Amino acid sequence: MLPDYRVRQRDYLLEVMRAISSRLELSEVLKLILQYAVELLQGRAGIVALVEPGDSYQIRATFGVARSLPENLQPMLANAGSVREAASLLERNLVHLVQQAGMGQLEVVWLPLNVGAEVLGNLYILRVRGGEFTSDARMVLQSFANQAAIAVHNAQLYTQLEHEKRRLNQADEMKSTFISAVSHELKTPVAIIKGYAATLNNSAGNWNADTLREGLEIIEDEADRLTELIDNMLDASRAQGGGFKLSPVELDIDELVIKTVRKFQSQTTQHTLIADVRSDMPLVYADEARITQVLNNLISNAIKYSPLGGEIRVHGESTDTEVIITVIDHGPGIQPQDQPHVFERFFRSRNAISSGISGTGLGLYLTKVFVESHKGRIWLESDGKTGTTFGFSLPRA
Repeated sequence: MLPDYRVRQRDYLLEVMRAISSRLELSEVLKLILQYAVELLQGRAGIVALVEPGDSYQIRATFGVARSLPENLQPMLANAGSVREAASLLERNLVHLVQQAGMGQLEVVWLPLNVGAEVLGNLYILRVRGGEFTSDARMVLQSFANQAAIAVHNAQLYTQLEHEKRRLNQADEMKSTFISAVSHELKTPVAIIKGYAATLNNSAGNWNADTLREGLEIIEDEADRLTELIDNMLDASRAQGGGFKLSPVELDIDELVIKTVRKFQSQTTQHTLIADVRSDMPLVYADEARITQVLNNLISNAIKYSPLGGEIRVHGESTDTEVIITVIDHGPGIQPQDQPHVFERFFRSRNAISSGISGTGLGLYLTKVFVESHKGRIWLESDGKTGTTFGFSLPRA
């Protein structure tokens, strides 16, 4: 028989309420709840499992049990068909483990953590077998479980709010960086166009035909660059809203690679570009303009981030189901902490910003969007020191 709950009820529930008001970190709240529950039930150990997003059931805290226990139990829960099944499975396995350890005198007490109709999870307490709970004992246990559930719910809300706050702060920072980068990127071609136009318009210059042609070519190139920047921003907006459309055709990817590589080779004298593709590559069913943008972005990035020159190789191969294109450079590589973010909208690495390398953080984002809209894959490989490989695949036609 448990101690007199009428005497202890007020003290324990007040302690739980103090825990709720003084701590909002979920891990601390769970630890305190387990301590109180084990003490209240005169138990030996305890486990708390919570319902996670996606309706998975995760062991989130333990008290008085071996560290290996959650590691052994969690894989079993992952195979459950529902939260209810996982909860029942956890209770049965705890009973089984107790029996295996020769501790048949212990039993598992299961306390649900619910807030209204929402199921948050369950408390499992291992205690010495005793008599039946009195109605007073059940009332106290239910009150305790209700207060514990509120504590967990508040802590989860706090965690969500903190996460959202960080996300909004990051979004504000990214927006400021993007506006600054775009302003710089737009001003540069505009300034060049204006400068050359003003120079060529100066009647006192008496320019010869070669000088005029060179100036006009520069104006045309910078106008194309300006158009590309604006198109990238419009594409990013459409991609965010799911508004852009594809016009797929049967496409010779090897011809497109060779044509794109030749174009970029004519624009750089520091780099050697190699189109390492067979002439009999399988056809792909793709939007030529979008895949051209993908190649443009990857090759121009390889040139931009290999400031000392070197070889840039565009390699093509195929499998039974897909065509794979990789762009390999020998630049400084991408730092491990930046690699998970390089395809995010507006992301620019600290190295790129500190090195003064221009960019808006849209190129790789759009590259990923275009590849995945073709039901393809995109990835990168880099040791962060010597070069980067960007690869993408497209289904065969």
